[in-house]
Amino acid sequence: MLASGDRLSFDGWATPRIDKHSTGGVGDKVSLVARALVAACGVAVPMIRDGDWATGGTLDKLEAIPGFRTNLSLAEAKAQVQNLAVR
Repeated sequence: MLASGDRLSFDGWATPRIDKHSTGGVGDKVSLVARALVAACGVAVPMIRDGDWATGGTLDKLEAIPGFRTNLSLAEAKAQVQNLAVR
């Protein structure tokens, strides 16, 4: 499963990266705040969705905001992560 599907790669990029995974529920309540705090410390925290089976997670809630895009291409997602980490 690890090698299946499209993958977002930051090979050769010196910025530290981590993942904060949530399938909804209790952990989901802290995702946005935790990501912002960690990103403020210079760590990239891309928000990804690992499949349609996990409903009710952070991205599902953000999709409820009119005009908020969560269906970025891999290139768009990588550009956003790199742009935010540079600040």
